[in-house]
Amino acid sequence: MLRRLSGWLGCAALLFVVGCGSGDPSVSYVEGVVTFDGSPLEGATVIFSPVEESGGRAATGITDASGTYTLTDMQATSTGKGAAPGQYRVAISKVNTGASGQITGGESEPTDEMEDAGNASPTATIAAPSAIPESYNRPDSSGLTATIESGSNTGVNFELSSTP
Repeated sequence: MLRRLSGWLGCAALLFVVGCGSGDPSVSYVEGVVTFDGSPLEGATVIFSPVEESGGRAATGITDASGTYTLTDMQATSTGKGAAPGQYRVAISKVNTGASGQITGGESEPTDEMEDAGNASPTATIAAPSAIPESYNRPDSSGLTATIESGSNTGVNFELSSTP
């Protein structure tokens, strides 16, 4: 009897430590469309940054050819899981893939002898030009906000303009 009781207690302790469920945080589905000057913005990164008081967590998504994105909570293990309910500041960025970047910073500036970015200083960065106004690239300067409620959140759309 004591052996059986200790077995049950061991199982209960294991469940308490491990917990139940998939391990993903509690999130709500979030989907929307991003347009730029009235056209869908493909290949943009959408980042939801929580307003500190709201208790949310960062979430991100990438727009497809129709400008549609779905968010994934940064703590979720599955793509498209959503975002925690709360208030967010939103940043949207898109690199202009047709332009070449410039190597900046680090211990050495780029020189004509550098054949590729692999020869740059380990602390150098490559600054690629933005395809949209840079003010959208930061949550504190974009002017974009969203409130995520429990349940499904569709139509969380953002209309960007070349003159923000």
